[in-house]
Amino acid sequence: MKACPQNCLQPAWPVLYQGRPVLHPENCLHLQGEECRRCAEACPTGAISLDATPQKQSVTADAVVVAIGYDPYEP
Repeated sequence: MKACPQNCLQPAWPVLYQGRPVLHPENCLHLQGEECRRCAEACPTGAISLDATPQKQSVTADAVVVAIGYDPYEP
């Protein structure tokens, strides 16, 4: 996450995304048309694909939980 000069990769809450960082596209130099691939080159697992396009996915679920708010737990 420190490879990004714009801090586009930020840690997510551990519950969300299984602790993986989240990419903020509005700050990403590559997604704004500039030549930057530092995060993809620095990723040890090769999990960052800056050339991927958004895809729709369908899932089958027996229930949907709608939560309208929360208070973060701060020990």
